Amino acid sequence: YLKKLQQIVRYLNVSDADGAQTDTALVTVSAGTAIVVTMIQVYLDAATTATGGVQARIGFGTANTPALDAAGVIFSHSGIAAGSGSVIGNGGGIIGMGASNEDLRLTCEDPTGGNLDIIITYFFKV
Repeated sequence: YLKKLQQIVRYLNVSDADGAQTDTALVTVSAGTAIVVTMIQVYLDAATTATGGVQARIGFGTANTPALDAAGVIFSHSGIAAGSGSVIGNGGGIIGMGASNEDLRLTCEDPTGGNLDIIITYFFKV
């Protein structure tokens, strides 16, 4: 049984200066705690000049973002176009839950000339 105690909103930004991200921890937990995600929004600003858009993948892992076809992926887009984005969930229901000690991780391409903005709502299961 899960009891949603307090939903947390996290805003994250990956700029061109940050470059591509590989297995970057967005939310971390320790053993005995799991992350329960209720919404993910990923937007690429209009200034981005990356040809073909920017690939982004978010999922649960202790050290790595899961591979595209692996369990634990809760968001994946092969090429977010400049000035657009994607939303999964609305904050009212569970879209994914990691195992004990699995962080929420990001792997994405460089948002050349712009920014990749990520908004996540989640809570912890102890």
